[in-house]
Amino acid sequence: MKHTQHRRSDCPINFALEIFGDTWSLLIIRDIVQPHDADKRKERYVLTEKGLNLIPVLVEMGNWSAVYDPQTAAPPDWIALVNADKPGMIRRIRETVRRGGSVFVGPESVLSQVAGAVQAQ
Repeated sequence: MKHTQHRRSDCPINFALEIFGDTWSLLIIRDIVQPHDADKRKERYVLTEKGLNLIPVLVEMGNWSAVYDPQTAAPPDWIALVNADKPGMIRRIRETVRRGGSVFVGPESVLSQVAGAVQAQ
């Protein structure tokens, strides 16, 4: 994606916020990464390599929210598991999503793949 708009700053954080800082962009990517069986949309979208490269960012945002949001829906066991092997979990999430799977829903989800580890904690 070529960013041709006038930029206020060459700061990398500013660039990232300009590209996907609107309310919907990251939520759409989140939904692609975690499709739900109840989602009856006819079209199925997949992430490009650029989108897959946002998975570590989404993981970090989830971790940050789990710490600072007292009403978070993030399961503490899941957060602990991700943080115990963050590079490995990010790799597993990326590979699962690339194959069309999800993080939390379905028999091939990342959560299903690591269910034994979550229950053991």
